[in-house]
Amino acid sequence: MRSSFSGLRLVPTAVAAVVMLASAPGALAQTNYGSVRGQIKDGTGAHIKDAQVTLTNLDTKVERSSHTTDAGDYVFSAVDPGNYRITVVDKGFKTYEDSGLRVELGATTTIDASLQIGASGETVEVTAESPLLDTASASGGQLFSEQQIQDLPNLGRNPFIFEKFDSGVVTTGDPRYVRAEDQTGLSQVSLAGAPIGSNNYVVDGIPISTSSGGVTFIPSPEAVSDAKVQVNTYDAEAGRTGGGIFNTSLKSGSTQYHGSLYGETRQTPWSANLWFNPANATTGLKGATLDNTTYLYAGAFGGPLPFMKKIKWLDNTFFWVTEEGYRQAQPLTGATTAFFLPTAAERNGDFSGDGITLYDPTRGNPTGSNRVCQITSAGDCTSGTKNVIPTSYINPIGKYILNQFPAPQSNIGYAAALAGPQNNFTNNVTFKTRSDMYSGKLSHTFAPWWTASSSYVHLATQEPTGDTIGVLVSSRNQKLLRYNDATALNNTFTISPTLLLTVGYGFNRYYSGTLQGSTGFDATSGFGGSGFPSSLVNQFQSKTFPSIGISNIGMGSIGLGASNSGPTINFSRNLVVGFTKTLNKHNVKFGYVFRAMSAYNPSTANGGGTFNFTGAYSNKTGGTVSGPYAYADILMGLPATATAQVTAIANSFVENYHAVYLQDDVRLTSKFTLNVGVRYEYELGEKERNNNFNVGFDQNISYAIPGSAIGTAKGGLRYAGQNGAPTHCCNLSHVKFSPRIGIAYQVLPKTVFHAGFGVFYAPVGIVNPTIGYAQTTSYTPVDFVSGAAAGTKVGSAAYLSTPFPTGLITPSGNSLGPLTSLGSSLATLQDFARRFPFVQQYSADIQQELPAGFVFKLSYVGAHSRNIANSYNIDQASASQLSAAKVAGTDLTTTVTNPYYVASVASGGTNYATSLTPTVRRAQLLLPFPQFTGVTVNGSNGYSNYNSMAVKVQKRMSHGVTLLSTYTWAANWDNLWSASSQIYSAGGPQDVFNPKAEYSRALSSVPNRFTAAISYELPFGRGKLIGSHVNRLVDEAINGWQINDEWIMQNGVPLPISQTNMNSDRGVTGFGGATQRPNLVGDAHDACRSGSPQGRLGNTAYGVLPKYLNANAFSAAQPFTFGTAPRLLPCRGPGINTSDVSINKSFSIGEHVKAQFRAEALNAFNTPQFDAPNTVLIVSQNGINAAPTVTGGNTGATQLGNITNTVGFARIIQLGGKITF
Repeated sequence: MRSSFSGLRLVPTAVAAVVMLASAPGALAQTNYGSVRGQIKDGTGAHIKDAQVTLTNLDTKVERSSHTTDAGDYVFSAVDPGNYRITVVDKGFKTYEDSGLRVELGATTTIDASLQIGASGETVEVTAESPLLDTASASGGQLFSEQQIQDLPNLGRNPFIFEKFDSGVVTTGDPRYVRAEDQTGLSQVSLAGAPIGSNNYVVDGIPISTSSGGVTFIPSPEAVSDAKVQVNTYDAEAGRTGGGIFNTSLKSGSTQYHGSLYGETRQTPWSANLWFNPANATTGLKGATLDNTTYLYAGAFGGPLPFMKKIKWLDNTFFWVTEEGYRQAQPLTGATTAFFLPTAAERNGDFSGDGITLYDPTRGNPTGSNRVCQITSAGDCTSGTKNVIPTSYINPIGKYILNQFPAPQSNIGYAAALAGPQNNFTNNVTFKTRSDMYSGKLSHTFAPWWTASSSYVHLATQEPTGDTIGVLVSSRNQKLLRYNDATALNNTFTISPTLLLTVGYGFNRYYSGTLQGSTGFDATSGFGGSGFPSSLVNQFQSKTFPSIGISNIGMGSIGLGASNSGPTINFSRNLVVGFTKTLNKHNVKFGYVFRAMSAYNPSTANGGGTFNFTGAYSNKTGGTVSGPYAYADILMGLPATATAQVTAIANSFVENYHAVYLQDDVRLTSKFTLNVGVRYEYELGEKERNNNFNVGFDQNISYAIPGSAIGTAKGGLRYAGQNGAPTHCCNLSHVKFSPRIGIAYQVLPKTVFHAGFGVFYAPVGIVNPTIGYAQTTSYTPVDFVSGAAAGTKVGSAAYLSTPFPTGLITPSGNSLGPLTSLGSSLATLQDFARRFPFVQQYSADIQQELPAGFVFKLSYVGAHSRNIANSYNIDQASASQLSAAKVAGTDLTTTVTNPYYVASVASGGTNYATSLTPTVRRAQLLLPFPQFTGVTVNGSNGYSNYNSMAVKVQKRMSHGVTLLSTYTWAANWDNLWSASSQIYSAGGPQDVFNPKAEYSRALSSVPNRFTAAISYELPFGRGKLIGSHVNRLVDEAINGWQINDEWIMQNGVPLPISQTNMNSDRGVTGFGGATQRPNLVGDAHDACRSGSPQGRLGNTAYGVLPKYLNANAFSAAQPFTFGTAPRLLPCRGPGINTSDVSINKSFSIGEHVKAQFRAEALNAFNTPQFDAPNTVLIVSQNGINAAPTVTGGNTGATQLGNITNTVGFARIIQLGGKITF
């Protein structure tokens, strides 16, 4: 762990630099604060110098004071979000007092004041709300208040989910998965046209993102005071983001005790059915609604620390604690739940009632191709009962394994099951997920010049896979466990009225790993007293029941056991130091940021062994034959294949990030503010603490392959610190300068113009490239059929009793250098010349305040991205080579001698088998690196262009109404085929050497998007518009009603198109990364059809052709060619039109306690969100020289344009209640 702090050696130097430059003016240095600025004048408009300005927190009574400059300006930086009073005092003037100030997260509030002549003992009180217009900054974004977070419908109780209601936001994750455990889907967001997932998440000023930009935990709404999505942030303190920042501030206590209790439930009968829930073939009725029963609870409490008045050093200490959890039922979908499990007779070796013929694997084979000796109970091929395995043939470990399956529900034989129900065991599984979160925040004022806060969040989630057979050693008896711990410690030091220092530190841990139910299994004696040799078990790295694979049953089957793969533990240590000084019209920030991101991966994948049983030993041919033969092979201890893996080390990767920034916010006039700054980031890239990893694939390295016919080979792995290779990944550039500039100009008293430009560098995550540090030992019999000639042994002498008799091979590590993994496909590699992705953002908008508290905003946002990550196989034959082969009529599938072939390579006295073969297809030798079957790298050849116009209408809470509504028109184009989405595909590249040909509409391209979030307190009851004088009983009935609605309507995303790959069929395995697109017959738009998704679904079961896409718009591309269709079509998948509605009723219980009943309808109008249609054109070819043709007729679910699923939920009703005090 020590090396993760190595970057802190730069901290003293950076802090010293900060101190030397602190004479420049400054403001806040962390995004967990807001700030207040203003200008004080007298009645004639003259600036008032040296007036005392006091800012008081109305919740904690903590005060800060400052004095105006010569220009009458004042600034309070690093102000905690909350409610404040501002007081201005100067000799000869009445005291000015404004108690309506709300300081927002990550924003500067401007409060200008005009003092009246009079005595300072006289007070002019103002209770106006904070200004609606932003006159201080060009940065964009949207704040979601505590009231919105609490009142609006929220499927996953997730503060980050409100991001989707801002303009320029496109989510590509599955809308079902937004709970505390759903970090992956929630992170798939594009902000302002930036690459999906390249954002930053911040809680209390400390980043909680992974190294690649994903969120690690989701705080409870009961713990959050403000949430903000920040885009186009032209402030140099924002960094390591390509899109924007999701910023959240945790609640702190006040001088009064407050708290809440919350509970909600979701019951299955209240929910609507899914559109595609299978219907009963006889009645036509849909199946039962899938179980989604959910119980959620939360509680929060805070206030002054008890006894703080009696213990002096605890004075002015406040706390807030929160707990939230849920228990949710989830139906198992997409997995087989009906099986043919071994019968009681089969477990004893009796297969006579199954209607099959078992053959004896120990006997010779006179025909040379098929077995002729049938198994009998006597073991002599003739006497005894046929198809009954002799007792001496039964392996004790195999018998124990077979008896771990649950008893069948119907004990019928195989033939009867095959002719009837197709199974003898079914189980409709519903599994339970759970989540528990605990958080706390403590704030304290040590002195008038020193305030501090600390927070801690712990999250634990469990998500079972869903055990379909209900036994301890089932292969699906496993849980995905996630644990998060996040801390933040923030300090604010007021060195002088105009000089401020902020120091923040945070530590985050994110643990994710799958735990098998059989963890702790002892393979030396755990098989009913039998077991593997202890010498082998000592090499096993996963102490679990071995993985038992079963195939060729002919009906549903399931295996047993699995290895723990080992967890991934991400750590992040963050230090943020900032100075700010106010001088005349300048507010300058200068700061230093350090992040030590690390990933610890103690892999034990396949560390307990995998044994696959196919029935090859007991059927006639030794090939693939359907029947319960695999169960017979298990009983005899005869796996068809076996593998086990040894991982050399527990890799520990670290990526250190340093940044310094300088920002000057200049209020040139009372109407014009200039924001200008620059940021420098220093990031070498990931490294492994002991240099045990690949720093990249070097395309230019040359080396000999000992024993091969080839002289030298070109292209191979480079290992950290070896033969001149760097110790950090990818040769990344250290020059990352990010200039920022923005203006805010108050054209009219209620009109502000903003414009800005900034450069941002998106994160490059840790990917753990460790080829060579895991070694698989394999067992595959040479011949399944020849029997005694191959030495097949059964019973106690079978292979299963003493697997891997020579032990497991240890990994080669970096000892083989570029000879590592010859003949294999290399993946998860970094391009040896990768570059940091950067995004240029620019925007302009006009903000107009309207009557009744409305604000209208018209904006343009653009983004231009370069060096964005793409993953691609560089081991591809060139187009010219393939064209020449086509012209010559060369059959690239022809087998030729492989000049690179060697059976093994040696290192340290150990021979490591290669995957090279003596002969290969002719196409293999056309590849740039023929010694490998593929080389997939993460490169930086991606780029994108984004332009949008947006309209935003917002209304702050007044007269019971809060409104946020946006409309965005956008055009987003890129060549990012590696863009991530849980639902949609970005298509694959045809020619990786021509990335420009992949430029098309982006996966996140949504041209029209409308959102609205509204809360309306009905005007009924005392003090309201209607019924203001009713009696108390009537008031209780009609008062306190609130209606909330969230509405999203948007186009679908562009659809990819591809065809059956005729290139790989012709032996060109590296050509186009297994992607080939068809040709366009006319224009690409001809493939698109109009109408609602429901009207274009078709029904393939009744021969109705799907109508979503027009197959006649395409023709098949020939082998060795690239199709002319674009990567993503102008045709779009089904869009979104969904509304979430809630009704809340509040009651007063005494003077200080309120109760609220909540009813929420998520997807209230039950509008299905359909999945993308099938976009693969099926083509076929008769003969190598024949032209491929599009397959005709109805091909069912695989037909182009067919939609077979929905995403998101059908309508969900959930009821809840809340008590606040």
